[in-house]
Amino acid sequence: DGYKEDFDVDSTTVSVTGKYQFWNFFVGPYYSFPMNKLTIDLRFVAGLVHASTPEFKVDLEDQMNATFYQRSSTSNAFGFQAGAGLRYQLAGGLCAKLNADYYYAHPDFMITNDNRVNSAGRLLTEYKEPVSMINLNIGLAYQFGK
Repeated sequence: DGYKEDFDVDSTTVSVTGKYQFWNFFVGPYYSFPMNKLTIDLRFVAGLVHASTPEFKVDLEDQMNATFYQRSSTSNAFGFQAGAGLRYQLAGGLCAKLNADYYYAHPDFMITNDNRVNSAGRLLTEYKEPVSMINLNIGLAYQFGK
């Protein structure tokens, strides 16, 4: 609906090829503090984030047909993840596990458009939106060794 309003056309079709992808190459310390059957885990990792966007094809249909493309873009940025967890030993090496992690990255994408004949609406040339998330995990794990 945003394209219909911005370009003042009767209908639009938007097709997406690909998806947003993030590849993380992180290093950092993991600490475990065992207390009988309970273990507390702490971690902080940081490093390179390689991110990419999908490609958008926008078909504008009205008195004149027009199609333009927002091309896929890639960016490298700094990112980090910090988290904490609990492990409770059930039997042998089997344990129940609960983790919480916070992730943050701020890629800066340079956006190119092909065949866009006007700058109506939101013409992106740079996309600088930070990405952050909280990831919660609960499950079973197997610990090797002691």
